[in-house]
Amino acid sequence: METKDRLQVGIDVGKNKVDLAFLAPGGELLQKHRSFANSAVGYSQARALLLEVLRSHAFEGVDIAAEATSYYWLPFFNSSLDKRF
Repeated sequence: METKDRLQVGIDVGKNKVDLAFLAPGGELLQKHRSFANSAVGYSQARALLLEVLRSHAFEGVDIAAEATSYYWLPFFNSSLDKRF
């Protein structure tokens, strides 16, 4: 799959927080890593930032990879079920 013009997002999910990294297709860090609460509110904040980064850099799409310990990913990812990225 071609990754040209696609934002790369790495997500590290912990019990209380979720850390996001935004990378250009070549691997350059676009912003300092950001942390959000592992909750519906944190999800909404992370989503808003992700959409802003997509718009400001005119990416054509996004590729997301996440890593989590145990079931800590559930609150954050379940928050996305009623929303569309």
